[in-house]
Amino acid sequence: MAQIQRLPIYGKRPACAENSRLEERRSRVRALRLDRARKSDKPEDFMCYDDSDEEELESVHVLNTSFSFVDYIRSREMGNQRLEPMSVSSEYGTRHMLTHEMFKEHTVPLRSMNKVFCSQWLSDRQVVFGTKCNKLMVYDVATQRLDRIPSLQGRLGCGPPEQQCGIHSVQINPSRTLLATGARNSCEIAVYRLPTLDPVCVGEGAHRDWVFDMCWLDDQFLVSGSRDTHMALWRIEDEPKEEPVCEGRIHQQQQNEWTKSCCLRGGTEPPPRMLEEQEEDDQNPNAATKLHIPSYQHVTAVAVKECKAAQKVRSLAFNRCFEEIAALSLNGYIHIWSASNFKQKLSRKLPSSQENVCLAIQEGGMYAVGCRSYTLLLDARTLQAVKKISTRYSGCGIRSASFQRNVLTIGTGLGVLMFYDLRAGKYMESSINSSRTVVMKASRGWVFPDDEFLDVMQNLKYTPAIYTHCYDSSGTRLFTAGGPLQANLYGNYAGVWQ
Repeated sequence: MAQIQRLPIYGKRPACAENSRLEERRSRVRALRLDRARKSDKPEDFMCYDDSDEEELESVHVLNTSFSFVDYIRSREMGNQRLEPMSVSSEYGTRHMLTHEMFKEHTVPLRSMNKVFCSQWLSDRQVVFGTKCNKLMVYDVATQRLDRIPSLQGRLGCGPPEQQCGIHSVQINPSRTLLATGARNSCEIAVYRLPTLDPVCVGEGAHRDWVFDMCWLDDQFLVSGSRDTHMALWRIEDEPKEEPVCEGRIHQQQQNEWTKSCCLRGGTEPPPRMLEEQEEDDQNPNAATKLHIPSYQHVTAVAVKECKAAQKVRSLAFNRCFEEIAALSLNGYIHIWSASNFKQKLSRKLPSSQENVCLAIQEGGMYAVGCRSYTLLLDARTLQAVKKISTRYSGCGIRSASFQRNVLTIGTGLGVLMFYDLRAGKYMESSINSSRTVVMKASRGWVFPDDEFLDVMQNLKYTPAIYTHCYDSSGTRLFTAGGPLQANLYGNYAGVWQ
């Protein structure tokens, strides 16, 4: 909710400083202390004690703070942000819309693409996502238009693996000036400049297998994790340099065409010849020189190190509070690396080693690990399991997870989104029907109707897996995407909830 530190216009205290508010707060604190003082049959593993000396300072802060949206809007309209510090929590809007079942799904047709693995909001109207068929797409929510961003090719001689896995990660740096994702070769990374989506560089030579995830440490340094159990540290320098352009590679007019097709300015259509050449390049990787795109650099990793006790690094997360990098491996371990010197500090075995495929981090320092039958909450300080959040659908598998302040959003393999309230310690309940928890069920999407699929799914209702989901900056819109859970099935799903 909103809060603002009010200043008195006349007198010593603002209008919101009523003693009744202080009495209500003290009564709640007393009731909470009595509840904690009750001795239970099972002793508590962790106890917290309050400091009574800070109560006087807190009372002054409470009296001078207004939690009214009206005061917040009026003060903002008058331009008093410097005099009266104010803030509004996006979680409040998310909670209200979820509990009142206000989210409605608007499906996004993706034609014949295969499985969306990752996504990020570029702005309040654009979403970028990557697919298993190695396509980087931008979707405009307002115009419902899809634009494809050409993939970046590494140097000749750095051949792709025997089988491509697509784009598994899309990450934006803290200043929102660079976007990191997978290149045309699944073992390499590609970096684009925002908001124009012009190419910056291709990172190569660090991994011998598919890159599964990445995370930014700051605006320059990027960490990638691969299926070859190695982690690489990259330094991305986005400084404009006047370099000669490769012969037959680009002209100024073709560079303008790239900018028009990728920047999405004014809704101009991308050049059809560029898209046709891109389709030809997908079928023939050696024909990369046919596509005329701006020149970009080829960079190597600053450091490449093996993640000890790991088998296939699956997910990464950067903990800014402790300056640590958390890595999740498919053999059921979580590994902690120091971000200052890029050295592995410790590894811990998780209670479950089945399908640990997603990792999320809360701002306060809590990890959420998606497993086959539950979501595991870990204390970032000790890596001890705080709670196991069991799914309400057996055998669904957790495919994506994210924190929206104190709301944990869980995407399952059955096309169901669940929402766990960390403060209440239970799944979020509907305000319309208190006996029902808040869930959002995705639509069917599109599946290639092959004979094997028809035989297997004849008597079963097909639902797509939610491989990725992300909130916009306001927390009032949610993009969800995925596809068939079976690896041999070809299909897709995408939707915007608003």
